[in-house]
Amino acid sequence: MRAFFLIFICIYFGTSTFVILHTMDVLKPFKIRFLFLILYILLTFAIFLGRIWGNLFPLDVSAWLARLGYIWMGLLVYMFVWSVIWLILRFFSIGPDLAIHRILFFLGEIILCFTIFLVGYTNARNVQVIRHNIGTDKELNIRIVQISDNHLGFMNSEKQFRIIIEKINQLEPDLLLITGDFLENEHNYAIINDIGKSLTSLNISLGIWAILGNHEYISGIETSIDYMKSLGISILRDDSVMIGDSLLLIGQEDQTMQRWVNEPLKGLDDLLSSTIENDDLSVAEIAKNKFTILMTHQIKNHKLYEKKDIDLVLSGHTHFGQYFPFNIITKKLFDIAYGLEKRGGTYMYVSSGTGVWGPPMRLGSRSEIVVFDVKKGLDKL
Repeated sequence: MRAFFLIFICIYFGTSTFVILHTMDVLKPFKIRFLFLILYILLTFAIFLGRIWGNLFPLDVSAWLARLGYIWMGLLVYMFVWSVIWLILRFFSIGPDLAIHRILFFLGEIILCFTIFLVGYTNARNVQVIRHNIGTDKELNIRIVQISDNHLGFMNSEKQFRIIIEKINQLEPDLLLITGDFLENEHNYAIINDIGKSLTSLNISLGIWAILGNHEYISGIETSIDYMKSLGISILRDDSVMIGDSLLLIGQEDQTMQRWVNEPLKGLDDLLSSTIENDDLSVAEIAKNKFTILMTHQIKNHKLYEKKDIDLVLSGHTHFGQYFPFNIITKKLFDIAYGLEKRGGTYMYVSSGTGVWGPPMRLGSRSEIVVFDVKKGLDKL
């Protein structure tokens, strides 16, 4: 975790510095460059003022600082590309040199980068409904909805979450599953503003079940759990439960748990060998005859879940990179970065997430609500 943070800091400040120096060079003939210097430095530190040093300010001020910082973080990727183009042009002495040409080049950069951001922002807020049919030879006829990575906090508002809940309500699911990162690090903001309150308006016959993600542990596990339970969410922590007579639901703890709490992390075999309440059979024995769903927040090796009599494995975490070019990197890091695959008789789905983390934009991925219609004898589409 520390190594990741240090790498992130180095890349972030290195990219910001490169963009700032580029701007100072492009606007060299103009005194206004010093205004942009101050602005860009403030934007660079906004994320730290809002998130790490947020207790120095009122909570709403911290929220807006974080939002500005995340917008800057999203813009940086594309401003960096533009800066590299400028550097190449200058290296070959073919770049704009006249003052008017420099202004036009700079305006082109601002317009292009903000256009990309607005397209990404619109795409992130337009939550799509993705449908899959799952066939089984076990007795079951059910509609399941999965949401994941809502990250309720500074960047995912009560209004946006209410829209998501309205869409879920229209789908008329029998069961709602949440596969981790329901809350963002600043969970106190979500709790004080009760961002998740619209969840209580749902009337789902088989209930709302969730597992925890890495961000619930980062933000504070006990208060996260208390808030989620207050919304009517049942949480599975390395545990299993029968839903009605025909569905076995397994909830696996996130693999980052041991970094934050002093508790043992069960392996998959431990979960399958355990028993559920009021039943002498092991989870593995029950799974042979009952349709079985396993929820786990993040998976790097799906092969571990093959040939275990698990019918459907649901996860999230990856966001499918959220915006280009990180979706390309995500494909390299995870064996399934996004979507539905069938391996060893088990359907495996990795959601790209319902909300966003950090920059409020998506390019090359989508915010989604996933619907699984599970029925005996039904062919998968």
